[in-house]
Amino acid sequence: MFTLWLVVTIVFVALRLSGDPATLLLSDSATAEDVARLRETLGLNQPLPVQYTTFFTRMIFEGDFGQSILRRQPAALVVSERIGATLTLALAAFAISLLVGLPAGIISAVRRNTLLDRVAMLGALLGQVTPGFFLGTVLVLVVGLWLRWLPTSGSATPWHLILPAITLSAYGAASMARLSRSALLEVTRKEYMRTAYAKGLHERTAILRHALRNAAIPIVTVMGIQLGHLLSGAVATEVVFAWPGVGRLAVTSIFQRDYPVVQAVVLMVAGLYVVLNLMVDVLYAWIDPKIRYR
Repeated sequence: MFTLWLVVTIVFVALRLSGDPATLLLSDSATAEDVARLRETLGLNQPLPVQYTTFFTRMIFEGDFGQSILRRQPAALVVSERIGATLTLALAAFAISLLVGLPAGIISAVRRNTLLDRVAMLGALLGQVTPGFFLGTVLVLVVGLWLRWLPTSGSATPWHLILPAITLSAYGAASMARLSRSALLEVTRKEYMRTAYAKGLHERTAILRHALRNAAIPIVTVMGIQLGHLLSGAVATEVVFAWPGVGRLAVTSIFQRDYPVVQAVVLMVAGLYVVLNLMVDVLYAWIDPKIRYR
């Protein structure tokens, strides 16, 4: 709860310091009286501590994040209409990261120092250092405009999901591949793995049944972090592909100084991040029974 309170407080203060939305809503011909009247209507004429107390009290006791300044709708409603698109994109990207990164890491660990290992780790390195907006732009140009294989903007069909999901999953797949490789290499040096091989256990069985589960703690940790990162870091991807999620909504609301919407977005994403971390802690006890008794 302290984390959520701190995040909301920082965002609340930072937004108020960024500028006055009343000057954006009114035309250049508006007088000072017009601006003052609009600020009073929006409640922005009150001292900052009063604004914060009013916002925090309504949020806690009424679940009211305020009214969107531009859309004239409850901020929570505006965000809830977009959160589904972001969750869809994040889960699709997470599935790609898991299906690509984990097998790549396992294969690299099993075939250590081979050409396959070097190629996989080179791809993982490129995936980690390539910015999402750059990769997304390249995919739009090559796959969308030149080859015309897939649509590049919107979310009308499942085909619209492919390019943004690939873009968003690149960093996660690369991180998962490198971490799973290092975790498996560390586990395969243990005595019980040597004993398993000495007993004639097949390499595939030894890796999947013994090594992978014992290396799962750091892998699950990075999976939880990556899923939270996908939810909170999809801004650039949503902007590049015009994906109607909360990331794109947050960007437009920041430029328009729509304070209530930005605050609702940040709090919802932060809440999801906290829940994910809690789920990862619960998974620790299921993966390693020894944790239950500590």
